[in-house]
Amino acid sequence: IHAGCSFLVVGGTSTGKTSFTNALTGFFKEDDRIITIEENLELKPHPLKLLAAPMECLPAKAGSEAEFGVTMRDLLRSSLQMRPDAILFGEVSDGSAYDLCQALNTGHYGGSTLHSNNSEDAMARVASLVAQEEFVKGNAIFDLIGAAFDILIVIERLDDGSRKVTELVEVGRKPVLSSNGELVLETYPLWEFKATKNDENGKIIGSWEKVGELSDYRKN
Repeated sequence: IHAGCSFLVVGGTSTGKTSFTNALTGFFKEDDRIITIEENLELKPHPLKLLAAPMECLPAKAGSEAEFGVTMRDLLRSSLQMRPDAILFGEVSDGSAYDLCQALNTGHYGGSTLHSNNSEDAMARVASLVAQEEFVKGNAIFDLIGAAFDILIVIERLDDGSRKVTELVEVGRKPVLSSNGELVLETYPLWEFKATKNDENGKIIGSWEKVGELSDYRKN
């Protein structure tokens, strides 16, 4: 992340995606301008970093004829004119995923969060969100996503109530068939959390194991 890799924090509801994203901003370069874009302000980047602007959506005014107010797409487009180095996007949940992927392909790095169960489902969900806008189709969708995101960080809330990073995955560049027969971007596991036992208080004990190496493409 300090080197400029873009990431996607993946997990279910209440797994700690936003809190973890806040923690990751501590690894951003100190003199890089950070812009946060959210529907509701929740992100709080590291206080020693250069926060250029927190940006928040606004609903349409009551009684106005406008169907929408200021949307995530509006904010993202405006942010690109504010000389950001890093862009933090609150949560990918609609067609603005297309704009986010475009932004992370134009000389910026950053991250976002996504509701999903695992890395494979995350790749399928991002592809479906990007496809909603119909600006790109077919394999061009996977090219766009693969160029935008470098790393997937999967977080889970375990049976003992603890929240842990359970998987660190590199995003590939080629589409492959998923377990349910759909095309998704290939992923390469780098680290996995292995639970070994429960202590006397029922807390899960385990360790992170390295299961793969970062590709030469990402190293360069």
